[in-house]
Amino acid sequence: MLAAILMPALATIFLPPILGRLAVGPFTLTSPDEGGNLQDGVCMAANFIALLLGCRLAWRLGGRLAEPVRGPA
Repeated sequence: MLAAILMPALATIFLPPILGRLAVGPFTLTSPDEGGNLQDGVCMAANFIALLLGCRLAWRLGGRLAEPVRGPA
């Protein structure tokens, strides 16, 4: 559960500014709103992917730490 919280939190802090600049940089935009909208979309997509990866990591770690279910004796 901690990984599912920690990974998106770190990604929200560090990744969006970098990915947003990389996405907006190569384009010639006619208004600042277009750049802002593109940067916002990239930031939301990065956060969503980080959330999915964090949940997947937490699921795998939790599965390894859990004891196997035993049937009736």
